[in-house]
Amino acid sequence: TGDKKYHEMAKTLVRSYKLTSASPVRFGVITDDVNDKFEEFDDVVLIKDATRSYMDKIDIMRYSPYDETIFIDSDCIAFNDLNIYWKDFGGGAKHLLSIR
Repeated sequence: TGDKKYHEMAKTLVRSYKLTSASPVRFGVITDDVNDKFEEFDDVVLIKDATRSYMDKIDIMRYSPYDETIFIDSDCIAFNDLNIYWKDFGGGAKHLLSIR
């Protein structure tokens, strides 16, 4: 949710993740923008009741379509294969999710 600049940051995040990951997992985005296609993402979750505040992040599990989710904010960039860190979260994540 938020300004268009955050949409572009989220797209940069998913591109950097897929470029640096040997075995990328599904990567979704949560958005309130019906006009942006977010083609880089495997899944797009459209929310209609976005507050455009930190509360959207707190409610992220309510929106996630996945059984297991690791949230990465849209202003991040992957410089290494992030999958090596998922083992620290109980055996590995199956999905990643960004919010914009």
